[in-house]
Amino acid sequence: MSTAVTLHDLNLAAAFGNRLVVLPRGAVVAAGPPAEVLTAALIERVWGVRADADVVDGVAPIRFLRGLGRRRGPGCHRNAL
Repeated sequence: MSTAVTLHDLNLAAAFGNRLVVLPRGAVVAAGPPAEVLTAALIERVWGVRADADVVDGVAPIRFLRGLGRRRGPGCHRNAL
């Protein structure tokens, strides 16, 4: 049995999802296990924020790094963070 859930909290998605799909504006840009999908590079490219992403055994203490600059990525909303 499979279940699809939409989560916007990356830490929750990594903790409870076996497989993640990142869909900014409806296009798949990454899919797979949380440790392979939720990388600092992907978070910056998609959401335009810098983060320290270290997913280990489904635990994802993703920390968003404030004060290091932000840029808008292709799927970034104007009010993101």
